[in-house]
Amino acid sequence: MKKINIIFTTILCLCFFTACSNPELEQYNNDMSLFCENMSGLKESMEAIDTNSDSSTDEMLSLLNDMEAEFKFLSEMNVPKEFASNKELGYEAYEYMKAAVRMYTDYYSGSELNDSILDAANENYSRAMKRVNYISLLLQGEMPTDDDISVTEENAYDFTPVTDSAGDINNE
Repeated sequence: MKKINIIFTTILCLCFFTACSNPELEQYNNDMSLFCENMSGLKESMEAIDTNSDSSTDEMLSLLNDMEAEFKFLSEMNVPKEFASNKELGYEAYEYMKAAVRMYTDYYSGSELNDSILDAANENYSRAMKRVNYISLLLQGEMPTDDDISVTEENAYDFTPVTDSAGDINNE
């Protein structure tokens, strides 16, 4: 859980510093800040659940549903071109979290506790959080390194001008 705090704090700080005088970056900063604050609150609420309580399962599932809503918000953010890869990562994180919440609900709602469902839920949760970590790294200007990642770098200034059939630049 400390790792999650570090990730969210890093995202929050980096967004703040990169948002200087660009409205799109400022909005992204605000949205990421809200996401981080809400996720930190959910994490604290999860840690505060009394596991010996009869209502602990219902409380956890409710918080997981709230977490899924936060990940949906993450996936719907307007991401500035400077962080274009974060759009797909946010969407993937949401899809993994949605699957995790569904599986946790199935696991705890079923008459039999099926460990394979719990394992799959944990794996989906882990994958969702891994994508949030990737977003954090990208906001720090670092490239995530993992066997599952392929990095494609793009130069925004590398383009081919439009030409007419004679090869002249088309200046309309």
